[in-house]
Amino acid sequence: MPAFMSTPPNEFSFKNRTTDGKNLQDTIVDLSKSIAAYLGIYKDAFNYSQFEAELRGSERSIVAAIFQDLFGCESLRSLTPEGKKFLGIEILDTLAPNAELDV
Repeated sequence: MPAFMSTPPNEFSFKNRTTDGKNLQDTIVDLSKSIAAYLGIYKDAFNYSQFEAELRGSERSIVAAIFQDLFGCESLRSLTPEGKKFLGIEILDTLAPNAELDV
């Protein structure tokens, strides 16, 4: 997530979510609520469009990192472009390991 956000990015990691007894559905809902809250707070920012794009990119990166932890890089890389798009992880090919996201 962008550096200016106070929510730790690893809050949504597979490891942390399963430790907290959360499942994928809970995680997606909580992540969506968090994104919506930030968008609501900063709705009047002069760079709102850029801010929203960064948040949506962070959201996709977090989901991709969770799928990567679940299924492994090679399994996900073997998906067709349509499969990646369906899962919302079309950015996976550009996702590098990221210690901040615990991947």
